Amino acid sequence: MKIKYIMITLLSLFISQILLSQNVSINGENNAKFIHRTVTDSLKNYFENELKLRLDYKYFAFGMTFKAELPKYDQYQAIGELNPNQVSYEWTDRYAQVNYDKLFLKAGTIEESFGAGIILRSWNDTDLDRDKRLEGAQAKYQLDNYNVSAVYGVLKNDVQDINIHKNDIVAGIDFEMRPLDILTFGASSVQYKQKDIITNNQYTHYNLYGSRVNLMTNYFELYTEYTELRREHNLQDNFRGYALYSVNSIYFGDFTLSSGYKRYNRFSYALSDLPTLNHYDELLSSYAVIDFEEGLLGEIRYIPNMDNQYLISYAESWNKNFTARHSNLFAEYKKNFNTYSLTLDFELLEKKQDDLSQWEKEIKPTVYLDFYNFKIPTLTKLSWSYLSEEHFNIEKQKHTPYLQLDLKLNKKFAVSVFSEYEFTGKDDFGKNSAWIGTELVTSISDHSEIKLFLGKEKGGKVCRNGVCQFQAPFEGLRLSLNTRF
Repeated sequence: MKIKYIMITLLSLFISQILLSQNVSINGENNAKFIHRTVTDSLKNYFENELKLRLDYKYFAFGMTFKAELPKYDQYQAIGELNPNQVSYEWTDRYAQVNYDKLFLKAGTIEESFGAGIILRSWNDTDLDRDKRLEGAQAKYQLDNYNVSAVYGVLKNDVQDINIHKNDIVAGIDFEMRPLDILTFGASSVQYKQKDIITNNQYTHYNLYGSRVNLMTNYFELYTEYTELRREHNLQDNFRGYALYSVNSIYFGDFTLSSGYKRYNRFSYALSDLPTLNHYDELLSSYAVIDFEEGLLGEIRYIPNMDNQYLISYAESWNKNFTARHSNLFAEYKKNFNTYSLTLDFELLEKKQDDLSQWEKEIKPTVYLDFYNFKIPTLTKLSWSYLSEEHFNIEKQKHTPYLQLDLKLNKKFAVSVFSEYEFTGKDDFGKNSAWIGTELVTSISDHSEIKLFLGKEKGGKVCRNGVCQFQAPFEGLRLSLNTRF
């Protein structure tokens, strides 16, 4: 007991000396949010607060984040009634790090990504509320044209919907060398031990080995990455897979010609972030149950001057026997005038699954008018989505017009108003209720901001007041206060 008190005393003295030092800096952020949902749940109100603190002293840094949820609510998964006893409060991350010259060491909650993220990407996906970070140790060392990174830790949270379980073990090392200014080579190795939730004492081993090359000049750029996956288990379900990803660009005067290729074969691995290689940013495997995906991308960008930009992009993906397919066409034109700009977008998305007699086609033109140099800067967005789909020979159509106005009233106030409606045809028009909402953002000081949302939104990717994020369907009121210090 005496040793314990002595250690606490010494630690307190050490922290006091740091805090009194002129070389110390403390910064942080606090996000408080109150939500009222217009639903039939027994609890319509819940509260969240997240406090982030960081202390820097010379080469050392300490950080922590405390989050309270009263009660805890997962907006991205279907739930029943909110439980008033499901109160959650925890240190969501704590870390200590040293950044000295060419050496970086970190212990605690860590994030890491090797290459394009195919072999390893461990991060906090705040858009979908899926925390894939590790609790462990991280080291990086840079020597001239060589970089070495290593990580070892365990998953800090369960993410059941993508088959990640708390205390799954991750170990990896990444090596990168640059023999020439225009040429970079990389190699990685990762082992992921996934807990068997049935036996709870056995692990499935994912052993991954990857390599990459990047060649960059003033006239062209080439990037290729290959990763092999070996899944090993004490049961009879061993297999091997691989992922190949390549993107290339050629710069020819005012033109940029780009192409891409992907081939993912039995690459089922939860800590991978596979590039989608299309503008819609969706893998074919997120639409169809497949273990093989191949695809191509072609893109032309033309910028003759600062006032005009042209872009056209086309991508296709398919499975091994072409029973599942995905195509995406995107075109864009931007024109800058003296006091405003005009952007015209057109997107066509097609998905097919022959085995299920299922297909869908979505056409979406969008117009943006940005009056950035007006007395009250205003961004107007108008889009019209037409979706046609067929499931087991039953065909449906759906129209979704969308209108949004973002106004910056002054330096402290900004407001966004939107309206979205959905109908199947002229006979159905006017019979459904619309999604209508308003978001107000105001700065109450140089470091504090209040955001208020009131209304009903369909969900998906939402961009308002210069911020884009994925939002679940919602109806009610959200009030948040963000403070930085």
